[in-house]
Amino acid sequence: MRTFVLLFLVVSALLVAASQFEDLPVAHACSCTDCDPVRDSDVIVGGRVTGWTRSPRPGRDPSAIALDVHLMVDSVWKGSAARETTVSDPASLANLRHPSDGDPDHFTWLGGSGGCQAFNEDPTGRYVILGYVVSGSNPITVSGPLVFYIGSEPLGQPYEAALERLRTAGNPYPPAAGNSSAAPSSSEPSDDWLVIAAIGAGLLLLTLVLLVAGPRNDRPRELRRQHPEDQPPGAPSP
Repeated sequence: MRTFVLLFLVVSALLVAASQFEDLPVAHACSCTDCDPVRDSDVIVGGRVTGWTRSPRPGRDPSAIALDVHLMVDSVWKGSAARETTVSDPASLANLRHPSDGDPDHFTWLGGSGGCQAFNEDPTGRYVILGYVVSGSNPITVSGPLVFYIGSEPLGQPYEAALERLRTAGNPYPPAAGNSSAAPSSSEPSDDWLVIAAIGAGLLLLTLVLLVAGPRNDRPRELRRQHPEDQPPGAPSP
């Protein structure tokens, strides 16, 4: 019976852990051999960059400056996006000064290398088609491989090439009303499951310890075997 209870608890713990991890978003590097920008994007939009502001969030590395890039969306290929949408760009703009040498600020756009950087120049006024990821408590984030097109107008061979890459996503459709920002919404899943899973694992571990280290009930039976004369009359022999 003890073995059955232990096996049941272990299997239950494994099932709980599997159910918590199966829906977690898959992390992708900014550049990889098996990346698929259409598949890896939660949302794909086209529209005009109306401007950007510095974000209070940290950049991807110490020199990077996180930006909130503001879009006026006119087409959506995947997911749902508002007409006025803001995406987070944590890597395109960097300050390459050396503070220890007292150098002045030296801001540089680092995009165009195929890495995490989305823009190689100030994107204000440019027409873009880009994808972004919405995952848990992270902001809406864009990176280099998820940029399908950047140009002055949605015209020309590069634009047509971007549309060809998006054929698997289907035809574009209009954006939703309202606006969306780079801040996570309250409807997105949080990391509370980590706390719940940790509490559940702790309770299961405590139960296992109590079962393994708890007192056994075999001693009274052993005493009865050693002193059968103390049994009451008519009691069955052990």
